[in-house]
Amino acid sequence: MQLTYLKITIYFLFSIGFLNPILSQKDIPNSKDSELISRFPDSWIIGFAEKEYDRYTVAMDNTFPKGKSKTIEGTITSIDYELPKGKSQLELHKNYEDALKGKGFNILYSCYQADCNPVPGSFSSVVYSLYQAKKLPKLAKSGNTYRKNGATYLVAEKEASNQTTTVVVMSGFANYASTYRLDIIESNNMGTGLITVKDMDDRLKEKGSVVFYDILFDFNKTTLQPESSEAIGTIADYLNRHSKVSIYIVGHTDNVGNFQNNLALSEGRAKAVMQELIEKHGISKSRLEAKGVAMLSPVATNDNEEGRKLNRRVEIVMK
Repeated sequence: MQLTYLKITIYFLFSIGFLNPILSQKDIPNSKDSELISRFPDSWIIGFAEKEYDRYTVAMDNTFPKGKSKTIEGTITSIDYELPKGKSQLELHKNYEDALKGKGFNILYSCYQADCNPVPGSFSSVVYSLYQAKKLPKLAKSGNTYRKNGATYLVAEKEASNQTTTVVVMSGFANYASTYRLDIIESNNMGTGLITVKDMDDRLKEKGSVVFYDILFDFNKTTLQPESSEAIGTIADYLNRHSKVSIYIVGHTDNVGNFQNNLALSEGRAKAVMQELIEKHGISKSRLEAKGVAMLSPVATNDNEEGRKLNRRVEIVMK
């Protein structure tokens, strides 16, 4: 009788979640670790976001917004993790600091607990100040665990080939939660935004095509980001000066996802650029044709993020 009662009690506790650490510690759907740096042991993902191109602000001292800061543009991956109770925040902070140094990163700024909080108060840590200024959207637990003296902050940077990678690690420990966040910002140093009408003319005459890396879209969507207007304006200026020229607008993707989805995405993005040229710049529809080729024409390997970034592009091809 007692055994039956015990079984019923255990079943009830599992059903309401009190004895279900496996289910509660699963990563949220559609999330993954960064290929660059792994999670701290025993932690699990509670928040995940990717942006193909956006701005990101890092603090360079503990007096944000008054002190030094740096704004970076590039591909942004944000991962929020939670740790089981009892894990050491100092161990977490030092492990990531050492791991990044070991991978060749330079530590630009690092603070731990009280050092991140020069003015005593509930809302004054550098991490929470960034969150309140909306520089850290969707921070785990709405920023609550990053208040007071429980916050740590680390900014590291590495340059390789044509890319600068910035990694930000921040943790917030409180009585009710132990969370930390990785933000990885990958900036392409290829001189985006520098193509002029003359550049377009020269490249079309020489190669028959021009690649644009600064025509940007929301992640996995066909929605143009505002930063794209300058590049599209350059294309319109070129077409206005060369009234007899007609072009293909070709969308390209990396190989993440299946072919049919990428084909539809690449064509949808090309059509978005075409519509912008027609509706905002008055270019005749008869001179434009939008095509998508998905991942069929890579210019780099798809085995790493640096290569995939080069493959995600819009190309103008002479008809």
